Amino acid sequence: MPAEVETLAYTAERGVPWHGLGTPVDGLMTAEEALAASGLDWEVRPEPIMTVAGEPIPMKRAIVRQSDRRVLGVVGNQYVPVQNREAFSFADAIVADSDSNKYETAGALDDGRTIFLSMDLGAVEPIRVAGDPTDFETYLVLSNAHDGTKALRATITPVRVVCMNTLNLAFRGSTGVFSVRHSGDIESKMKAAQQALSITVDYLRRFEQVAEELLAKQVSDKRALAIYRDAFEMAPTTEEKGEESEWYVQHAAQRVFETYQTSETVDPIRGTGWGVLNAAAEFVDHDRVYGKGTKRSPGDVKMDSLLWGEGHDVLNRLVPLISATVGADMSLTVRKDAARKSNRVAVAMPR
Repeated sequence: MPAEVETLAYTAERGVPWHGLGTPVDGLMTAEEALAASGLDWEVRPEPIMTVAGEPIPMKRAIVRQSDRRVLGVVGNQYVPVQNREAFSFADAIVADSDSNKYETAGALDDGRTIFLSMDLGAVEPIRVAGDPTDFETYLVLSNAHDGTKALRATITPVRVVCMNTLNLAFRGSTGVFSVRHSGDIESKMKAAQQALSITVDYLRRFEQVAEELLAKQVSDKRALAIYRDAFEMAPTTEEKGEESEWYVQHAAQRVFETYQTSETVDPIRGTGWGVLNAAAEFVDHDRVYGKGTKRSPGDVKMDSLLWGEGHDVLNRLVPLISATVGADMSLTVRKDAARKSNRVAVAMPR
């Protein structure tokens, strides 16, 4: 396998995930089975760093994988590693279940610097959105970095099965995303995250309500294109493009609008706010190009973007543009971020 996907196991009947590579496994896996099948049954350890002359380097340590002595990163003395087995235990505790077969994918990326897993939350009451004939599935996705670049992060994400688009929305009062930094009392932080994310049913019920409210919102084609333009003009990427920013906004908005107009998966919900949002999710999931200008693999960049980064953010920015009423119930952080970025553009709020 390429270095970007070091090891990967996935449930064969669910299809090849994210990177298009890996080892197929029959059926969902337990944590122990996923650890073994994905090749994640190894540990890391902080070790001292020395100069060529043998002098210790203060305040820095190397994170060394014990199975092959590979150095995964250099971190500060306050860094506390979270082992792969602890990451699975963390995920199991969120659903108060450690024995059932529920893991769909797990693997190591970028030479082991990042690991991830996804858990099928099918045991949770399924999502039913009145007016949308499409089935939904729900996943707990967790990633952890062993090189000091990222916190341990977990998110609950509903997926519209017909086009596998990720709709990870930030509702006020609901915890769909949580991160744990590698410092201080890691155990207490992980317990707090488990308690927050365990309110899964509340989050999913709010997701259903938002979806139904957006389904009831009628949106013209002209308005849909304006929403896409506003959402991408608020993107941080445009600040770095200078004279190209106008081209970027127009290009991205037009491409999403084409998806909105032509996608068969949007047909049943076109003309609604829910259709506008799902077309954007389909675009960032399938059509957008990832990994340009970086040495990281497109699959790695795509996963980060959809779950935690710009792909995730652009969908949250769309919601208040589609419906001010629904937008008012987004999390305070999301609303402040959108307001700050919208100061640079004349955002036409929904009528």
